[in-house]
Formats: sequence, structure tokens, C-alpha cells
Amino acid sequence: MVRAGFGVFYDEVPVSLIAQLGFNRPVPYSTTNPQALYGQNFESDACGGIGAQCGLGNSSLILLNPQNSANYQAASIPFSLSAIDPKNFSNPLTRQVNVSIGRQVGRQSTVEVAYIGNFVANLPTTSNTGFNNEWFCTNTPQGLYDIPCDPFSFMPIFTLANRGYGNYNALVVRFQTNSWHGLQARVGYTFSKALDNGSEAGSPLIPAPLMNQAMALGLWGSGNPLQYAFGFNYLTFHPPNQFDPGAIAANFSALTGLLTQGVSTTGAGRIQVTPYTIPQDPYNYLRNDYGRSDYDQTNRFILEYTWDVPTRRRSIWLNGWMLSGVFIAESGQPFTIFAGPIAGELTERVSLSAPLTITGSPNQYIGNPSAIALPGPVCQAQPIAQSPFVAQSTDGIKAAVLGSPCLGDSTRNQFTGPAYVDYDMAVQKLFKLSEKLALSLRAESYNLFNRPNYYNPISTFSLDGVTEYSQFGQIKSAHNPRQFQFGLRLNW
Repeated sequence: MVRAGFGVFYDEVPVSLIAQLGFNRPVPYSTTNPQALYGQNFESDACGGIGAQCGLGNSSLILLNPQNSANYQAASIPFSLSAIDPKNFSNPLTRQVNVSIGRQVGRQSTVEVAYIGNFVANLPTTSNTGFNNEWFCTNTPQGLYDIPCDPFSFMPIFTLANRGYGNYNALVVRFQTNSWHGLQARVGYTFSKALDNGSEAGSPLIPAPLMNQAMALGLWGSGNPLQYAFGFNYLTFHPPNQFDPGAIAANFSALTGLLTQGVSTTGAGRIQVTPYTIPQDPYNYLRNDYGRSDYDQTNRFILEYTWDVPTRRRSIWLNGWMLSGVFIAESGQPFTIFAGPIAGELTERVSLSAPLTITGSPNQYIGNPSAIALPGPVCQAQPIAQSPFVAQSTDGIKAAVLGSPCLGDSTRNQFTGPAYVDYDMAVQKLFKLSEKLALSLRAESYNLFNRPNYYNPISTFSLDGVTEYSQFGQIKSAHNPRQFQFGLRLNW
């Protein structure tokens, strides 16, 4: 028996992604009901004279200097801007193909070999298209003492575009027997590979990036004002001045709890992968993020059976026994090792100096973490570096200067978590009390052999892009241990 099929299926763009546009705020100046962080005051006597700046827009600044409250724009923390790319907004589509060859083996058994292929296009993706303008004010190429930034230079612009693509290829082998001495069983094995550059699109888990939360809007954009937090003033604001990694780590330490929201890898649920919605390279993410899908699973074996135990003579104690069970063995889920979420604007990955070894131990799943390197300090060591988040620029903070995000060389979902093996079994005894009355006793077990099935390890190598996270590589949760349950049912 030979079967084949082909189909093209269209999907809709999730409403939740379009709804992000509703978070874009109007921009009136208001001290009583602020909606956005506008209203700066710089190079004035109230701010300290020429070259000084105040009114960054964060209400915390008013608390630090109440006597100058009139010069500040008190405002709540702004969300980042959301946008849609109208040139890349076609409906997602899937092209599916399958071919199978089946053959009957004996009277009661069949075997089947199949190929399944899914090829998807126009997947929703989200990227920070305002990265360079945010850090270097590239949309407003004026001179240093002119208006250096436009209104969109102060926060990321997360743009939804249906540009992603992927593919799934699988070889499937199945065997089924319908009745062999009371046994009914199905056995299946799948060998597959799934690749894409956008398994899951969505808004950032940190809608208000750290730059906005710490400094709000500033004269030079939301990236560069972070230097003010480290004690730099206007006159020392130019390269080759560089950030001090120790100062960055110290200033970020109070906010590491917030940063972990974007890179959590443990929790409840059957399939647990890394939330990963914002790529590390906003201008080359289709290639840079192409890798294993979140749901990629190389091997999966499953056995299901029910067995009415046959007997040679009628007996109330020997007849009516049934055994059933499900055995599953499958490869672990993929995960990414993060170098830090870059303050909620990008998702930076680590670099590797050697292949990583896997121990399987929940205390230290990665055997040689010394082979992992943070790209931030390397980028920061460049002569004209701006920060550990931007790899390079050519002319400091002046307008019309392009930089690039600091990138790690490991790939998305390059690593594999612990395998999952589980055996659930049930034993049932049916007592026939009369022609219309029967009593059923049932004992069930889950994870009968009590095998520890761990979730993925914590894959956050750094919370701030500079220092190593102490809990990296540890596994904090696991699937359920062995469980038993018993049931009694009366049928009439």
C-alpha cells in the first residue's frame, strides 16, 4: 500500500502581536499625567550651564534633586515602541508533503515507513529595527551641537515582520498488531530534524528596557545616557573613554532579578524550551538566528499496548486480567546559552573556545564552562568601544555613525537538554458478578521505574553581559517522580 499527499495551508497573524501597537503612547508634555518621556532641559542655568543636561524624564531624578523639580519631566517608565513592517506582512503558510509505504505482515500485523515534510514561510518575527538609531542617532545626521537625536532614538523599536522560514523533515516507522494472543500493540519511531529562524514570535518579556528604566530619555538616546549612571560627564563623554566592567557589574547587580525574566529556562510543562523572541542581530537575524527549532526532537520512540491475559480454563481468579502501558523515550529539548539579554533590547549569545561537554548532572550540566566566553568584554576592549553591547563604531557618539551589536558565535538552540524516558503501566482485574454486573479493580503507576527526568538547565551564563551567573548550568526542576493510584468501578 502506497499513500501520498500534498497541501498548502495558510495561517493568520496572531492578534496578540498586532495588539502590541496599542502600547505605543502619545507624546504630550504633562507633569500630572505623563504618557511618555519627553521634555528635556539641557545647556541651561537650571541644569548647570553649557554642556549640562537634566530633565531626562525619570521621576527618580526628581527625588534626587527636589529643588530642581520644575526642570524635570516626571513620567512613568515607557514601554518600547512597537511597529509592523507593511512590506513583509503576508500570511504565514505551510507546504506539507507526506509519502508512506505500508505492508501487512501476517494476518494481524502491519508495518509502515513514511516521510513527512513541512516547509513554512512568512513566519512572524520580531526584531529591534531601531538599534543603530537608538545608540548612534543615525536618523538625524546633524552636528554635535545641533539636535542630535530624533524622537525615535530613545527606545527600541520592536518591529513585527513575516519574514521567518523553516522546515521539518522526518522518517517515521510504525508497527501495529491488532490481536495476537490477546495483545494489541503499536510501536513507532521518529527520526526528525526541525530548523527555523523564528519558532515563536512575540513581544519582549521585558517591555521597558533597562536603559529606559534606569535613565529614561536622554540627550544622546537611551543607549548612551547609561554612561551618566557611571559618573561620566559631558566633557568626558567621547571615545576612547570606555566602560569599566566592574562598574557595569556593580550598577547592574540591583537589577539582575529583572534581567532574568527574559532568559528563564525552567518551570512546569511537558515541553520546556527557552523563551527567545528578540534575536541578537537585528539586521541579519534571518541568517544569524537560523538553527534548531524550539520543538526539534531528533529521536522519539513510543510503545503502547493492551494485553488481555489469556487462560486455558475458566476461573474467577485467573480470568479477567488486563495489562496495559505506554513507554516513551525521546531526545532532550534544545536550548540556547545566553550571555545576557542586553538590558531587554537584544538576546546576546555566548562565544565558545571549545566544544562543550555534557555531564548529565543536575548540579553542573555543562562539564567545561571555562570554554564559554562572554562577547561583551571583548567588544568593550576595542579602542573606540561604546559599551559591551555595541561591537564597534567609527566616530564616537556623533550622528550618522553605524555600529553593530556585540554578537556571540554560538548558535541558537545549539545545545540539548536531558533525555526523557517514562514508563506508565496499569493492571486491571475484572470480576464478573452476574450477567449484568461486574466489578473492576485497577492499579496504575506513572514513571514506574522512578527515573529522574530533568528539565533543561539554567542557560543564562551572565545576567549583565559582563560577569558569570552563579546558577548557570544547574537544573532546578524535574518531571514527576513515581506515582501510584488505585481505582474501583462497578459496572451494570
